[in-house]
Amino acid sequence: MNEKDLEKVELRLKIPKWISDTLKEYCDTFGTNAVSTITPLLVEYLGHPSRMHEVVVNYKLTPNYSRVSTKRELESPKSKKKKTKHPLPVDFDPPREISEAHNLDHEKAVIAFTDWAVAGAKNYACWNATYRNACRKWLPQYAGVQNTSIIEKVI
Repeated sequence: MNEKDLEKVELRLKIPKWISDTLKEYCDTFGTNAVSTITPLLVEYLGHPSRMHEVVVNYKLTPNYSRVSTKRELESPKSKKKKTKHPLPVDFDPPREISEAHNLDHEKAVIAFTDWAVAGAKNYACWNATYRNACRKWLPQYAGVQNTSIIEKVI
């Protein structure tokens, strides 16, 4: 590695205050500084195989955080099998535990979810996972919360 590869340059970032506060707290807790905390994260992120398909990255980052130190081979990312997407099964009945874990009325949640999937002609590879995400995100406003009196929204 020559001197030019080791030359340091200034980089200024504008980040949200909550990230800055979190970084400062981390540095105070572990007795480190922002640069030594962020540099390995950037090296790992930028050198990740998912970003390597078209871009050739200069692996001479720093002696401490070189490509060799991340213990990854220079291979092209392995192709993933695409899962076949299909419409909602007619007999779709997700596990009751999913809706109960999010404090939802199971029957109302399944009806709202089924209406959404059928009306939108949705196709997914895993309907239970899609249902789980819906229970986390948008179904609570339509399916109602158990054991409370709320005004039901009409879909």
